[in-house]
Amino acid sequence: MNLFSLILIPLIAAFIGWITNFIAIRMLFRPRRPMKLGFITVHGLVPKRQSEIARSVGDAVARDLITHDDITKVLKLPETKAKISAEIEQEIDGFIRGFADQNPMVAMFLQGDTLTRVRAALVQQLEARTPHLIEQVITAVEEKVDFRQIVEAKVAALELDRLEDLINRVASKELRTIELLGGVLGFLVGVVQLMLVGL
Repeated sequence: MNLFSLILIPLIAAFIGWITNFIAIRMLFRPRRPMKLGFITVHGLVPKRQSEIARSVGDAVARDLITHDDITKVLKLPETKAKISAEIEQEIDGFIRGFADQNPMVAMFLQGDTLTRVRAALVQQLEARTPHLIEQVITAVEEKVDFRQIVEAKVAALELDRLEDLINRVASKELRTIELLGGVLGFLVGVVQLMLVGL
């Protein structure tokens, strides 16, 4: 066997390994619609199984990534309560200023200590109601928000071009590595073939 054959066989095998993996990765998304090739129907994995993928992603998100307990914990944090209290005070200040501007007679009475006492009483009442309001929000979230359903609907409705782009952005390095590994394995197969022929 001449030197040209010794070089060419592993290179051809490497190319076959690379192109096989290249095509296999592209077939994750293509063809978008089923195509008949004789007795075989070819359809990209993601387009064919998009609804199943959406269901699985929705289940995984609801089970492992974000739950109602996560929302409850955030809403019950002291920092959350402090943030709500600060917003309440700001809203009350704005309300009192606006009300006084529109009602000059009231503004005459809402000055100095009277204004401070009224403001403090309103803030105290609303802050006392904050835990109850948070509980109502938590109950509403638990009753009305289904994370699994939301994620499933969004993934199922995602255009295939955008879904392909998303997967490529996340896993482009790994997909290229799979293509290159196909070439490396093909090259090794070619070398083994040469060794067997040589024997």
